[in-house]
Amino acid sequence: MHRSMCQWWVLMVMLGSIGIACNTNTGSDSQARG
Repeated sequence: MHRSMCQWWVLMVMLGSIGIACNTNTGSDSQARG
């Protein structure tokens, strides 16, 4: 149970970081183009 929870946390953190990176990348691109 504890191990699965750790894996879930890792997945959540990875997904969150990827989502933030995508948002920042798209935002910077739109600003640069504008």
